[in-house]
Amino acid sequence: MKFALICLLFVGYVNSGGIMFDNLLPSFLGGRSAQARGSSGHMLHQDPSAPQCGLRFGHAMLGRGHTGLDLDSDTEFGEYPWHVAILTNTAGARQYICGGALIDCSHIITAAHCVKSLYPEEIVVRIGDWDAASKTELYKDASHTVSDIFIHEQFYAGSLHNDIAVLRLQHKIHWDSMPHVAPICLPQPHAQTLAGTKCWVTGWGKDAFLQQGEYQAILQEVDVHVVDPRTCQNALQLAGLGNRFQMHPGWLCAGGEEGKDACSGDGGGPLVCGTEDHHTGATLAGLVSWGVGCGERGVPGVYTNIANYVNWIYDTMNIV
Repeated sequence: MKFALICLLFVGYVNSGGIMFDNLLPSFLGGRSAQARGSSGHMLHQDPSAPQCGLRFGHAMLGRGHTGLDLDSDTEFGEYPWHVAILTNTAGARQYICGGALIDCSHIITAAHCVKSLYPEEIVVRIGDWDAASKTELYKDASHTVSDIFIHEQFYAGSLHNDIAVLRLQHKIHWDSMPHVAPICLPQPHAQTLAGTKCWVTGWGKDAFLQQGEYQAILQEVDVHVVDPRTCQNALQLAGLGNRFQMHPGWLCAGGEEGKDACSGDGGGPLVCGTEDHHTGATLAGLVSWGVGCGERGVPGVYTNIANYVNWIYDTMNIV
């Protein structure tokens, strides 16, 4: 089975003319105030009933015959309890558009390009789902409406700089009723993930680029290694973006191994590291943002670099 997975980020604007390079906007990452759509009426409170962040449910409910070897790209039930599906109802029926990561009982992080054209009433967040084609899981999923969308004030769709948004749920999650759901841990501000670190990206997106692939029913996973910015910049320049292309500090690169990548349909999906640590839990390193094709040898995928936006995330969560 091919391991090229899930989510694209952004596919347009890729050519040798350097369109991805943008020098019209500052590279400021902090953000004093986010642009919100919707009416706010929530205060951010610590939830003492919340499960520890970054821990898998039941160690992913592995079967007793499980040897520890992953022979396919299917996840186990509860293995990534922070992964959510973002749906839209603009066409009259709910349609999957992107992935996202749960960070507390009221907030989801996703890519700004996923929700930039939507209003809160047009979004539904599905939490706790695993097999999108079945309702026979051990615990049921839940659908939540959204009260607010906070898009980074310096997000620019033409270059996907600052490609991050926070969604606020209309009603908070009741952890007791969803034991298979848990938030993901955020990194320390500006604590960069080291090159070579093995991380995991998840999603329901296509297993090949654009029309060639099919969406997956069961949540998929693929392991990718973090790539240092200079190596990534050189690789993307050679992949067709040209010498004018420059890495933005809000980006993180990972992957570049043939057949192992995020792919079309899963923008906003989480890239997490440290899943083997059962004490401190996994940490959110990135969000699927964009790439040149998917699963091509020597061409890393580009993710929103969460460590450079942690202060913005906390400031945004505290907006009343």
